[in-house]
Amino acid sequence: MFSKKEEEILIELFSLYAPSRNDVKVINFITDFLKKNEIPFIKDENGNIFSLNNYNMPILSAHMDSVGDSDCGFLNDFINIFDYRGDRIIKGMGNIGGDDKCGIFIILMELLKNKSLNFIFSIDEEIGCVGIKQVIPANDISEFPYALVLDRRGSGDIICANNNYGTKEFEEALHEIGKDFNYSPATGTCSDANIIRDYISCANLSVAYHNPHSKNEFVSLTQLHNAIMYVDAIIENLKDQKFDKPTVTVQSYKNKTSNYNYQDDDWINRYNNGKKFDYTNKFWCPVCRSYQPNTSKRTRKNNKLDGICQTCLDAINGEKW
Repeated sequence: MFSKKEEEILIELFSLYAPSRNDVKVINFITDFLKKNEIPFIKDENGNIFSLNNYNMPILSAHMDSVGDSDCGFLNDFINIFDYRGDRIIKGMGNIGGDDKCGIFIILMELLKNKSLNFIFSIDEEIGCVGIKQVIPANDISEFPYALVLDRRGSGDIICANNNYGTKEFEEALHEIGKDFNYSPATGTCSDANIIRDYISCANLSVAYHNPHSKNEFVSLTQLHNAIMYVDAIIENLKDQKFDKPTVTVQSYKNKTSNYNYQDDDWINRYNNGKKFDYTNKFWCPVCRSYQPNTSKRTRKNNKLDGICQTCLDAINGEKW
């Protein structure tokens, strides 16, 4: 599946604690990797790492920060790879940050095979897609064929037309290729694709991490390897085929006509035992991606973190209200 060297790269990457606003360790890891392998890149003043020089190749995107808590910094020392029921599993004692170290690893492996690929490693996606909002407006990507955001949990999901990330034509092309890898269209939550879709067709693909934003997170190396083969097949089959930018329509929940689903059914089942949410008494936290009682909601004046629940704010900033 993966070579000993590749597993060593995974362990080194997953051992880095990189919460939002403090992802410098992963930034340094990626820049060192790219320099060592003579892969050209730009690092902007904010820490975003990217290369957007080849209009005949797609863009691969992943984010460098992870959701963590005060324990994760030293618990990362316990992360390792284990044999489990015919699979190889990455697991630790805390939130290991597979969201989105899995996406980072896939892009690095792809760049070793093809240095002409375009890529973006963005900062602070977990607190509002901060990095991608800095990179995209400053670089014209409208002529690129399409983008693949590698930031979806589990295995087999193509988040595309259902989220207005890409056109139906693009989704159908991905699905046709994905049949050999057990990938099919699904609906998902917020990612950097929410920004990229304003410029070109894109999709967010499953990259094998499970139970994100929790101490029960783990990664299946079988599924991760399958995700890499799927990305290989997409690049090989679609090549430089250009897809139209999607038409995005987002409306309010109040009129019940929204065609954008902010919450997956399985997240609803996990956090509310399959019952309908009372949206009047709960709000959606964009960090832990769960619905929280209004009594937990805190806001900060002149701060883009408004609307994030207190638990996540404490984890991100180590601050008390």
